[in-house]
Amino acid sequence: MRPAELLKAIDGPTIFAGEGAELYRDLILNIAGEKAIFPAPQFMVPSPANAAYIGLRKAVNGDFSEPVNLIPFYIRRSEAEIKYKKK
Repeated sequence: MRPAELLKAIDGPTIFAGEGAELYRDLILNIAGEKAIFPAPQFMVPSPANAAYIGLRKAVNGDFSEPVNLIPFYIRRSEAEIKYKKK
């Protein structure tokens, strides 16, 4: 799926993080507009510490989720997967 197609399917606030979010920032803002949320630079790269920080902020507000229900959504395969498939 091309990034523009995915962005057109967004119907609510969405956090964009990682290298791809920076690469496609202008496209994301042009299509998703105010629904696009970009974290501060120190939170752009997903890490366990960042996930814990976000979870703590949600917990302080009484917003809880069952960990088993949390599923990451990756737009593209990892670099390792892409290189492996080319072999």
